[in-house]
Amino acid sequence: MSVRVMAQVWELKIDHSEMIVLLAMADHADDDGRNCYPSVGYLGWKTGYSDRQIRRVLRTLESTGIITRVAHVEGGRGYATEYYIDPGKADKKSAFMSDKRRTFTTPKADISDTKADMGVHKGGHSYVPPTVINHQVTINEPFTPVETTGVHIAHNYPDWFQPLVDLKGFKNTAHKGAIESIQAGCDEAGVNEAEIVRAFADYYRDGGRATNGWSDPVAALVRTLPVQIAKKRKGGAQPVSPKTDYVAMAAEHAARRARG
Repeated sequence: MSVRVMAQVWELKIDHSEMIVLLAMADHADDDGRNCYPSVGYLGWKTGYSDRQIRRVLRTLESTGIITRVAHVEGGRGYATEYYIDPGKADKKSAFMSDKRRTFTTPKADISDTKADMGVHKGGHSYVPPTVINHQVTINEPFTPVETTGVHIAHNYPDWFQPLVDLKGFKNTAHKGAIESIQAGCDEAGVNEAEIVRAFADYYRDGGRATNGWSDPVAALVRTLPVQIAKKRKGGAQPVSPKTDYVAMAAEHAARRARG
């Protein structure tokens, strides 16, 4: 999830339906607007729109250049289309200024109560009553978006996802869309996601990254998930037992990270 991209989307001068869908997509993107691959069905679930409405809004956003397909442009079974979000392609709303003004005014009654050129204290001592000045203060409060650049957020990833965390190029974001895509793809194929992820992590670390020019292990796995599933089936690998010792797996990955 990118709070930064979502904050930029709020500033855009676009239709309500486009903003809602774009906010839902930003919930799956990195801070640079990349690695965004939610399915049409999932966007519909989040926004309450039908699949037909989602596709119509996506076409509109693409026509304006706010989103661009960067991978699996035709989608298809088992393949999630990846988008790049560029809020800079849309016009922005005018800056928000609050209509409410806080004023501090001295009541006129207080002034009339002290109206006198000269007064006399008890005991015959003369005095000049204080001068009360009527002050009015106007405070303008422009809206300023919160910047989140450089903020490190800890994410609670599933145990089976952990092997990807130690790989070079891993980005510290929520990866909600990727996690859902991997789970859905593995469930549909009848394989265990833990074994698929571990096999991919080993391949990525042992030369797959350099061979394929990958820079982000999560995006690479989502794009090639059908291939990774086919490779495991061809190799005759057995599904991981439900009793997989994830504590031991975590210790193994920590040791690999320590070795560099």
